[in-house]
Amino acid sequence: MKLAHIVSDNVRYYRHRAGLTQESLGIKSKLHPDYIGRLERGQDSISIPNLEKIAKVLKVEPHILLIARFRREEEQSRKKTIISYKT
Repeated sequence: MKLAHIVSDNVRYYRHRAGLTQESLGIKSKLHPDYIGRLERGQDSISIPNLEKIAKVLKVEPHILLIARFRREEEQSRKKTIISYKT
């Protein structure tokens, strides 16, 4: 999977999780809502400053938006396992 598709999938996933529309994400991140839509459709690329703006609004670390979803779920599962061993 191309990195652009990973970012677009993740922005959409975390935007939905935050209960935001493309318009509200655009307003809060000071980016045009049309840009958010193009980004989520994989029709536009993202700069590092814009990645940081979107991540801040979505309340995730910017690098999370670059990780394929199956890897993200695997990482979360591993963290839960480590925590359960500690308790």
